[in-house]
Amino acid sequence: MRTSRICLKAAGHAVVVSSCLAIALGWSGAADAEDYYKGKTLTLVVGSNAGGGTDTTARLVSRFWAEHIPGKPEIVIRNKPLGVIAANDLHHSTRPDGLNVAVFAGAGSLGPFIRKSASVKYDPMQWGFVGSIERGASIQLVRKSALERMKDPKAKPIAVGSVSTDRPQDAMALFGAEKLGWNLKFVLGYPASNDIYLAFERGEIDMFGSGTTKLIQRFLDSGEAVALSADAARTDFPQVPVFDTLLADKNLTPAEWQAYRAWSGPSAVDKYFAAPPGTPDNVMEIL
Repeated sequence: MRTSRICLKAAGHAVVVSSCLAIALGWSGAADAEDYYKGKTLTLVVGSNAGGGTDTTARLVSRFWAEHIPGKPEIVIRNKPLGVIAANDLHHSTRPDGLNVAVFAGAGSLGPFIRKSASVKYDPMQWGFVGSIERGASIQLVRKSALERMKDPKAKPIAVGSVSTDRPQDAMALFGAEKLGWNLKFVLGYPASNDIYLAFERGEIDMFGSGTTKLIQRFLDSGEAVALSADAARTDFPQVPVFDTLLADKNLTPAEWQAYRAWSGPSAVDKYFAAPPGTPDNVMEIL
């Protein structure tokens, strides 16, 4: 797999170091590189709290991944709850030796980069990408009994639960409130996705979003929830309207469309695995 290379500035000249790193670490060829992981530990740094979708993805993959890496390293999981901090650390503080791979949600790491957040000190275009897992577009679910309050500004607002406001389903909720007249209020700060689902079951919130097929189907089958919109078409839920179509006749300005797509667009990359800048190409090919 191709990975980007990092440079050091020395006497005004750019010195490419990624190819030299392989020599420094003692890799002289493909055979030596394939043996590199034997007896070593590969750390997966998850840019979210334990128990959420990104964490679950990382732990599921870790159960099988080592069997497909020559040398079969031990794989351990570390959580860094804030994705931006984990991404900053990957870019600036992680040795590019192939022994540390970060796991991110696209919305939580690529979103702030696209929106040029002041807290972003990283450039994903310089990372080495191992691969990604795509669950499907996010679907916004709402409690069936709360639907009658959706368009009534005098009624009690429908409580939307979320970890933060950087997820694609949050874009649907906010633009739904602003452009479609949805009567909503945000309840933020849940540690992870599973806490949101439990909050829905307890009646704390009436609306949430998810891309996990089995979970969506479970809530639909229970009769408690109905699917309100999806941020992209899903063949497994063809009856759910795509949110863009709901906005089509609302006369959004070009700037508003750009804002919505910058917010929801990073969800096109769901859960992905990345190595720090300068990780040697032969190690990326092994991973």
